[in-house]
Amino acid sequence: MTRLQDELLRRQKQALISDELYPVKKLEDFFVVNDHEDGLDVSIWPRIRLFAVVLSIGAGSMFLVALDSVVDNLLPAAKPFLESVYGLPEDADIAWEWIVSSRIYGLAIGSLLSILVSNQPSRRAPLITAMALNFFGGSLSGLVTLINNGVVLCCFGRFLNGIGSGIIQVVGSAMIAEISPISARGTMLATLTVWACTGELTGMVLGLDTLLGTEILWNLALVAPSLAILPAILCIYWAPDSPRALLLNGDKEAAQKALEFYQYSDEWQSSLDDYMNDIGAGTTVEEKVKLVKQDNCNSKLWPMMCQRFSSGNFVRPFMLGAFILTFVHLDDWLWISYSTQVFENIGLTARAATRASLMISFPQAFISILALVIFDDFSRKVLIVIPTIMSIICSVLVIVGIKSGSLFGIWPLYIAVPALAAADLSAAAVSSESAYTVVPELFAQKDRVLGTAIIGILQNVLGGLLTTTALSIVNKYGTQFVLGPFLLMNMVYIIGIWRYLPETNGISATAIAMHFRSDLPSLRNSEIFRQVLSFLGFFYGRHKVLNVIVFVIQLTVILFCFYGVCIMFVTGFWFIFA
Repeated sequence: MTRLQDELLRRQKQALISDELYPVKKLEDFFVVNDHEDGLDVSIWPRIRLFAVVLSIGAGSMFLVALDSVVDNLLPAAKPFLESVYGLPEDADIAWEWIVSSRIYGLAIGSLLSILVSNQPSRRAPLITAMALNFFGGSLSGLVTLINNGVVLCCFGRFLNGIGSGIIQVVGSAMIAEISPISARGTMLATLTVWACTGELTGMVLGLDTLLGTEILWNLALVAPSLAILPAILCIYWAPDSPRALLLNGDKEAAQKALEFYQYSDEWQSSLDDYMNDIGAGTTVEEKVKLVKQDNCNSKLWPMMCQRFSSGNFVRPFMLGAFILTFVHLDDWLWISYSTQVFENIGLTARAATRASLMISFPQAFISILALVIFDDFSRKVLIVIPTIMSIICSVLVIVGIKSGSLFGIWPLYIAVPALAAADLSAAAVSSESAYTVVPELFAQKDRVLGTAIIGILQNVLGGLLTTTALSIVNKYGTQFVLGPFLLMNMVYIIGIWRYLPETNGISATAIAMHFRSDLPSLRNSEIFRQVLSFLGFFYGRHKVLNVIVFVIQLTVILFCFYGVCIMFVTGFWFIFA
């Protein structure tokens, strides 16, 4: 059989399998029913151990969203200090924007650094190291009012904290996916969003003027959430490493013990089979591990990245995952970081605004926990699209209310805007849970850390740019000039999710990988574009020319964006050191 015949036969089998896995959806297909066999091990201890490690990973990463939300309520308390240092209120606002956004930029760098460990099988060691960096950075942030150049040190500490959180978010989500049984994988990954909502609420509470949100104690509020890292480090240190990591090190016995530590007796065998299928060809574990270690792409970073980005099996889920996670619920960047200022701008006092910011976080935390209970009973796609539609409605109503001075002439802004913000954040709780769950699920086991790391970079660079500029836009032009672009992007987001996202609930990583073709996405591989070329006639056969034109345009846009980011960094850091 020739190579061409072999490839055609493989594609035909893959298409048949894909059709069976991803049939045309009916309405009832969006409700997933999990069957459980009777008479099997029902001991509660494997689930308790699994939850303990999963919750520790969340406490060391996503719970530190508290460090983002606490700065929202701290602005009234911190502003006198910043004005005493920088003089003008406008300069104080810019300094505060950099304190807020420095952690977001750290998250992007942390995601970048996690690429360095993406081709290393161990998960536990990077997690413990990153958590220690998290705690150290959080401790430095508390020195902001105690020493000279404290604002600079605070920015640096929050930057280090962001680096640690970025590494944990990437490596931790990979470990959660590897230690969880397939039937509970979605629920375990969704706990990260529950931790984020809980952390946001905790930060809002700590920032109240009755606790740490005072002109004397506000620096301690920048440290307090980091204390949750200490018990998380101990729990992960005592737990076994990822079973897949142990299997790649050739220790099948330890891998099986780790699976038995985390999963029920009727679950770990299917997980082990999934790992074996992912590692590659071979008849025994020893042969498979030997093949993996001999592969140059599994020992060196650059060859591995070149190999991954030359295959559509990685590039296609990467592009889809980047779109899903980078643009999921953009309104979060406004409400989490600057809701207090938004509420002050519509007429609330500083004290009332901080309490309104706290109150809008309660429904989000409650709904995120409630959604966790029923998360695996619904389609991932539905849990992203419906809340995003709700977010669009909330944004429209906020914009209409601000433009008219009240909502429909009935509800004043000081009531309508906080209520709509609470509804918007509640929608974010559900859509974010699904987004943070589905992105790691899109990748094959060996690609998960690398893919989610680069996506994390893109998401946090965008978040850093938004938090660096949003406060100035809100104060100078109005909240509607921030929500308006978010609203339009949410519309595009819904269309993209409904059109391209496959179902991943209850499906193994090996089966999900079959959904993505091995050829790279390009104009030549687009059926719609080929039909357009055939219709135009003149351009038919000139795909390379058009690909070159598209590439030049994309490169120009990227260079302009890079130039703008560099100017922003130089200007911002010059301002802080000045």
